[in-house]
Formats: sequence, structure tokens, C-alpha cells
Amino acid sequence: MLVSVAARDAYANLALPPLLVERRITGRDAAFVTELTYGTLRHRGTLDAILAAGSSRPIDKVDLRVLQALRLGAYQLLFTRVPDHAAVAGTVEVARVALTDGPARFVNAVLRRVAERALDEWLTEVTPPLGEDPIGHLAIRYSHPEWVVRAVADALGEDTARLGEPDSETAKALAADNERPGVDLAARPGRIEPKQLAAEIQSELGRWTRPPAPTTAPAPDASAATPVADAAVAAPASGAVPAADAAAATAEGATPAAGAEGATPAAGAEGATPAAGAEGTASAASAEGVAPAPPAADADGVAAAAPAEEAALVGSDEGPAEGVVAETASDEEAEGEADAGGSGAADDGVAELLGRWSPVAVKLPEGAPGNIAAIADGRAHVQDEGSQLCAWTLATAPLEGQDNRWLDLCAGPGGKAGLLASIGADRGAHLLAVEVTEHRAKLVEQAVEGMPATVLTADGRDVGTHPDLPEGGFDRVLVDAPCTGLGALRRRPEARWRKEPGDVPALAKLQRELLTAALKAARPGGIVAYVTCSPHLAETRVLVADVCRRTGAEPIDVRIVPEAAAAADLNPTPERVSAARAAALQLWPHRHGTDAMFLSLLRKPVGGHD
Repeated sequence: MLVSVAARDAYANLALPPLLVERRITGRDAAFVTELTYGTLRHRGTLDAILAAGSSRPIDKVDLRVLQALRLGAYQLLFTRVPDHAAVAGTVEVARVALTDGPARFVNAVLRRVAERALDEWLTEVTPPLGEDPIGHLAIRYSHPEWVVRAVADALGEDTARLGEPDSETAKALAADNERPGVDLAARPGRIEPKQLAAEIQSELGRWTRPPAPTTAPAPDASAATPVADAAVAAPASGAVPAADAAAATAEGATPAAGAEGATPAAGAEGATPAAGAEGTASAASAEGVAPAPPAADADGVAAAAPAEEAALVGSDEGPAEGVVAETASDEEAEGEADAGGSGAADDGVAELLGRWSPVAVKLPEGAPGNIAAIADGRAHVQDEGSQLCAWTLATAPLEGQDNRWLDLCAGPGGKAGLLASIGADRGAHLLAVEVTEHRAKLVEQAVEGMPATVLTADGRDVGTHPDLPEGGFDRVLVDAPCTGLGALRRRPEARWRKEPGDVPALAKLQRELLTAALKAARPGGIVAYVTCSPHLAETRVLVADVCRRTGAEPIDVRIVPEAAAAADLNPTPERVSAARAAALQLWPHRHGTDAMFLSLLRKPVGGHD
């Protein structure tokens, strides 16, 4: 599995589910493989630094298949409660079966060295002192490339001196990238109220019966460790299986009606936090007695259908699938909820599921989105709350004059388009959703089915030359531009290792062209929302300032929308160093609990621009 991700530019949330089905890996074993895959991808930088210190060979000279086995074994040793002997024995057996005895002996020797120390001890050895080399320290400690650390620090306005302090905002942001994201649902206005959706979720959660926790651990069985997914991921040996971590690969905005294009829940799309344990990976069959989570997709936790890659993209920013299974409450938490009882407790439970920023957001605390009736029938869809807030802010910002022609210039795969169209339906507005690729345009059609929306397969930059994209023809315009995706590293952890600093200039050029086209499409006095799932200044504030200078577009303070104002006010005062900086909104996982979405509202000037 990890070999596919590293060598073939595959994405784990797309490659893992069909592999689990193909290898007939189900239930807790599938959950274990899922946890190993995503955990190893998230912590690759830290693992490599530790493996380099414990290896007799340079890591960059080690065969990729051997290196992936080492990463998987080291992850179990350092980040989970899998017993050391089981982690080493299982990984060595995989290496022996998939490779040869020579690599297996090497894996055994290195992992035994790794097992000699705890994670904190290793970090003390392999990270440079924070005060002397803060970038290098944070890069290893939080497993991010150094250029990404610099980009996050720049976006947060922290200099080297501030990075050298132990409580820097940058450190908090990087740490948040390594946490499993929750699952947010958007209650589509006019189709379902958020409280009604929350009540449906509570009802569905109440159907699950937790299995009794095991009281003894079965004896380890080395024969159970079989090679899986390109011989790099092993199904766990008995007695070392973490709690279930099944996930659903539901695309942003997709519902089960979309079929195999990402609407069917499937184990392996990740995002769920197991019931307990260090870093969320307790052994389900251990003496600790942690009960496995309820099934997510089917009785075995695996759905037969695997999503197409395009169905997992977020907006047009090449981001991750958003439909995943949320954290399962511990048995103690569940018992506490049962003890509370009464209608008042139920009401409180509904309120607790409502979103913090988007007025239509509802949290899915556990389980698969596809199990919720409102998702199945199109009354709601899966969408990060930050993404919802961006679409909501554009749709509700005050606008003078005509307000019935809306445009989504980069609509695929349809999450924001679905929300905009449902809001517009109550206000007599029609949405034109533009997507450049035909297969992604079909996903948008599914997302806006039954709503006042038209999907157009065209290049968003063709405003003024395409007959259906006239200049000055739209009142509200959204441009959710392709970007580096650095704001969604929680959901697609491998992206941090795949992107390079050299990717930014080409993306910024495309973003500038799309934003300029969006301003052309807006009527005089119309509103344009520029959105990216990245905090990189070259893709956000710097780019917007440049386009405003070139076009005469006027920044609008996002705080004219109360929900956006609440989110903006959470950012510290030092970030508001200029009027333009104050006008935009940068969301952060460690502050807002959302993806690191950026939003800027611009008004097209009524007069011309010299």
C-alpha cells in the first residue's frame, strides 16, 4: 500500500479501500491496516529521522519496499500500544515473505534498535535544538518538510525568534496536521434543518450496540501476519489488533446516489480515531479491554465499492476525500451518556452536534456518513465546516441590486456548489457551476441534482469568450482555485511529501488567471469570493493584493457576515496588520478545528479601472 503511494503517486484514501476488498481484509484487521497506513504517512518525516539514527545504512540507499516495512514497524513501536515483540515479529515476517531473508534480517536489526527507546528519547536525539534550528526541529518533530514549516510560519506571522519558543503557533498548527480530522455534514437549506439532521445522527448512533470488551488477550499468532498491499502493510497478528478504524470514502458534497464515484462508504478512507490508546491505536484484543468500534460500512466494516479519484477531491484544490468515519467514544464515555438519560440529555446531545462556525454544519461523532438517512437521500452532504463557511459567507454577504445569477467557476467535485445551489433555491437564484473536466462535471451534476443549477464543462478562464460565460453576467462568483492543498494535510497526509516549493509559482499563475476571470464575470458591484485550501501567502494574501492592484477590485471585510466575523475574531490581533489582511479570513485546524481554508471577498468596482 505505502509502496503504491510513494512510488506510483497514488493517494491512500483511493488506493486502500479496493486493496482491502481484494485481499479480503475486514473488520478490525482492516481498521488496523488503515491506522498503520495513515499514521505512517503522517509521521514519515519523524520515522525516517529515527530510522536513520538506528540504521547501519543511509536511509536514502535502502530499497523502498524495505524502507516502507521499517516505517510501518517503527510506527507501531513508537506511536501505538501494540506490544514491541508483536510489532517487530509481524513486520519481520512480512519482510521475509514479501522479500527475502536478507532484508528481513536487516528489518529485524533496525527495529530492535528502535524499540530500545521511547519516542521522546528518540526525538531528543534526532531533532536539532529548538533554539538553534527551529525550522529543522519543527520539521522533524512534527513531520513536515522544512519548506512547509516556513510557509506555515510566514502565514502565521512568526519569525525565527518566535519559532524558537516552545509554544509557537506554528508548532500548534503543525501538530494539528497530524491529528485525525472529524467529519462534518452540511444540512442543505430548504431540505433539512441542522437540528433535525443532528437528531437523525443521534438516532442512528443509538442503533449501535457495543460488543463486550475482551478480558484476556489471545496468544500471538505469527502466521496471521500476511503480506498486504504491495507487501508493505501487514494484517496484524492476533492479540495486537487496534480498535476498529473503518472509514467511508464519501466525497465532499457527494451522496450515495452518486454511486461508485465516491459516494459509497468504504473502509480504508481513514479519518476515524480508534476508541482509545496512545495516538488513538489501542489494541482491541488486549488485556486493556478496549471494545472495538461499531461497524462503519457493512457487517465487516468494508464496502464493496471503491471511489474514483476525482470523487475524493475537495473543490478544485486537489484536496482529500472528506467523507470519513469519526472518532468512536470510549466505553466510559458511552456509559456516562447512558447514565445522564432523560430528554434534557438528548436535547443537549443534539446541540453538541451543531457546528461552531457554519450555521448549517453538523458533526458526525462516529460511524459512516452513508448510514445517515439525510446523506442517503440528498438532504445533507459531507463537507468540512471551513469549506461550508466560505460558501455561506459568499452567499450571505450584503449585495445591492440584482442577486439571482450565481457562478461557481471551479465547481468540481461539487461540495460548495451543492451548498450554494441549496441556499440559492430559497432566494430565487440560479447557479452556473463550471468544471473543466467532464468526469468531474458529472460529479457536480450529482451534487446539485434537483436544485436550480446548471453544470457547464468549460475552462473557467474563458470568461468573455465562451458564450455561456459573459463578462459582467453574474452577481456572486466563487473561485475555489486549485492549490497546493497545504491546508488539508490532516486528510491527505501524503501531500506534504509530494508537493515541492517549485509547484507554487505555476499554481499561483493559474490562481491569478482564475481570479481575474471571476472578476470579469462579476457585474459592477458584484461580489467575488476567492477560496483556497492553503495558507501559503503566495496563494492567498499576496496573490489577492496583486490582483486587486491590477484590476481595481475592492476588498470586502469578511466580518460583514456574522459567522465569518466570529471565526476571524479568533485569530490573534497581530495578524491584522493592515486593512487588506483584516478583510480576509484564514482558518486553521488548531484554532478553528477546520481545514486551513483561506477566504477573501472582493467587490468589482462600479466604475472602470484605469
